[in-house]
Amino acid sequence: MKNYQDPKDFKILFTHYGPNTFTTVTENIANEGRVVFVNGKPDASVPGDEFTRTLTALIPLTLAPKNDEIFIVGLGAGLSTGIASAFSGTQSVKVCEIAKGVIEALPFFEKWNFNLNNNKEKVDIVNDDAYKVLKNEDKQYDLIFSEPSNTWVSGVEKIYSHEFLQEAAKKLKPHGLYSQWFPLFSTTDASFLSILHNFKKSFRYVTLWSAGGMATIILASHQPIETDLEKLAKKFEENKDIYSSIKRDSAVDMLFHQIFSDSAVTDLALASPIEHSVYRPSLAYQSARAHYTGTNVKLEPLALQFFSTNRKPNIPDENKEMIPVNSGELAETLVWQQLQDQLPEDFFDKGIKFQLQSSSFQAGPLSLARMKFPEKSKSEDIENQKVARKNKENQYLYLKSQNPTIKPKLVKQKGYLATELFQRFTYLSSLREKAYIKNVLEHLPNSCEKEQKCTATKLSILRFFDLESEKQMEELVKEVGNNKELLSKAVDEVFAKHDIR
Repeated sequence: MKNYQDPKDFKILFTHYGPNTFTTVTENIANEGRVVFVNGKPDASVPGDEFTRTLTALIPLTLAPKNDEIFIVGLGAGLSTGIASAFSGTQSVKVCEIAKGVIEALPFFEKWNFNLNNNKEKVDIVNDDAYKVLKNEDKQYDLIFSEPSNTWVSGVEKIYSHEFLQEAAKKLKPHGLYSQWFPLFSTTDASFLSILHNFKKSFRYVTLWSAGGMATIILASHQPIETDLEKLAKKFEENKDIYSSIKRDSAVDMLFHQIFSDSAVTDLALASPIEHSVYRPSLAYQSARAHYTGTNVKLEPLALQFFSTNRKPNIPDENKEMIPVNSGELAETLVWQQLQDQLPEDFFDKGIKFQLQSSSFQAGPLSLARMKFPEKSKSEDIENQKVARKNKENQYLYLKSQNPTIKPKLVKQKGYLATELFQRFTYLSSLREKAYIKNVLEHLPNSCEKEQKCTATKLSILRFFDLESEKQMEELVKEVGNNKELLSKAVDEVFAKHDIR
C-alpha cells in the first residue's frame, strides 16, 4: 500500500468535488501507474487491476451467445467499457456511474482502456444510480456487467439485494449473461452465501469463476451456458488484441477459470444463514465488520462444509425454485467438462499453471482437483510440479475406482494421506463426480492415538456426512478443550458408532 500512502511516491493529476463523492486520480512517479480514488478509497488502478478487470468483461463476452447490447454498472478506469465496445459484434454499451468525478477522470486512463475514445459512438455514459436506471427503463440487454466498489462501501450493498437482481434479471434477454465482480476479501462466509442465495432466487443458473488472486466472477443466466470450440476459435481470431493483453493465446483458456458449477452454487445458496435485501441490508454491517477485522472468504473450507452428496437439504417453500437441476443436465458440470474430449492437450497444463499462480484460496487441492488429468499428461512447462501432479492424478483415479489397484502416495512427506484423500473426495463431490468414501476410510486407523491430522479428518468426515454429529462435535470440542488425548479418544468413539459408506 506504499503507493497510496507516501506523498513522495505519487503526484495528483485530477480532483473533483461532487455532491456525494470526492474523486482523485494519482500517478505513481516510479512506474507511471494510475489510481482513481473515490472518497479516499482506491476503486480502480492500472496496471494493477488490468488482469482482473479484463477477465471480468472477457469471460462473459467469450461465453455469451450475443453481445449486441451491453449494460455496465460502474465505470472505474473504463477497462470493461473499453473491452465491451471494442469486442466484435458489440453495437451499444450503456454505462451507469454514480460519481461524476469518475466520468470526468476517464481521459487519464486512455492508455489502458482499449482505445475507448475510438469507439465512443457506441458508448453512452450516464451519471446516475444503476438501480434506478435499470428499474425505470424497458430495454433488455445481451450482457450486464456489474463492477461496483467493495461491499463495505455505503450504498453498494443494494446492488447485491434480491430486489436489484430481480430487476436485472428482467432486463436480461433470454440468452443473456449477468457478470458480477466479487472480491473474496473483506467479507464473511455468511455474506458470500447470502449473495449467492439472492442470485439463485433471481436467476435460474449461477456459476462461480476465478478472476485471479482473490477476485471472483458470479455468472448468472436464464439458460445454461453452452459453447463449442468453433465459436471460441472465431471469437479469439476476431479479438486477438484483447486476449493477448492478458497473455491468453486461446479463448478456450477462459474455461479453466470456472470454480463451481450451478449445482455447487445452489448447495451454497441453500446454506445461507442470513438474509440480505433492500429492507434488511445485513451485507452493509457484515462487510464493514469484515473489512475492519480483515476477514476473508476461503473457498476450500466452504466446499468441505457444504458439498455433501449425502445431505438432503430442507428447502423452505419460498426457495423451491432453487432446487438443484437434475443429474445429467448441462449445468451439473463445469463448462469445460462439456468439451473435455475435444480440448487441446495443453489445456490442462495451462489451467493448472494458472491455478498454481493464483490465490491460495483458489489454488491447492480445490483448483487442482477441478482439472481432470488426461491419461498422458505433458507438464514440461511446470517441471517442479511433475511429482505432485502424478501423485494427485493417482489419488484422483484411486477415489474413482471401486476396486482400486493404484496405491496413492503423499504429496508432502509429512502429510496425512487420509486427509488428502478426503479433501479430494470433497471436491469431486462438488463436481458431482462419483468417488468412493471407502477408499478414504481404508487409510484411517481405528484409533488416532493423538495424531492431530487423523482426528481432524475424522471430525471433518462426521461433519460432512452427518449434520447431527456436527453439533455433537462442537460440544465435544468445548468439553475436552485442548486435551488432545481426550479429544482423539472421544472422536474415535463417536466415529465408530456411525455407519459411513
